[in-house]
Amino acid sequence: GVNLEGANLENANLKKANLSGANLRRANLKKADLVWSNFTEANLEQANLQEANLSNIFAKAIKLERANLREANLSKANLVGINMSGVNLEKANLQEATLAELNTSASLPFDHYLISANLRGANLMGANLERADLRGIDLSDANLSDASLKGAQLDYTLELTDWGSPNKVYRANLKGANLTNTIMPDGSTNQ
Repeated sequence: GVNLEGANLENANLKKANLSGANLRRANLKKADLVWSNFTEANLEQANLQEANLSNIFAKAIKLERANLREANLSKANLVGINMSGVNLEKANLQEATLAELNTSASLPFDHYLISANLRGANLMGANLERADLRGIDLSDANLSDASLKGAQLDYTLELTDWGSPNKVYRANLKGANLTNTIMPDGSTNQ
């Protein structure tokens, strides 16, 4: 991929760009339009994506460590399997984002497992996670105060009884998370 390390791409129109394998480490993408872009295996470590429009992006195997995604639009983004530990997602829009998927592999009979993003310790204060797929996501020690989880999917039961195995339940890990004033999936507000 292209090397754009440290590049200033503030307000850039990169709609539908193929940035797979690109090195965007420490790049300034503040307010950039990245709708429908492909970031497969891109390096966005320490990148500034504040207020960037990342809706509908595909971001498999992306590196995002210490990136700034404050107020970024990640609605309907495919963020499966991404390590977003410690990323700043304050007031970000993750509405209908896919952060987990059930992978069924043909390599072994009935080999089912969940691939999910890691949001451990992430700052999600005021983030919109409405209708987001959060099955099995690690949100431990994350700040979810004033965030909205309305309609979000936090757990999933994989029916395996037909195959003679007990059902497998995948749940989001909220241990130690700050849920002050968070709107929960059922619409109630956590106090």
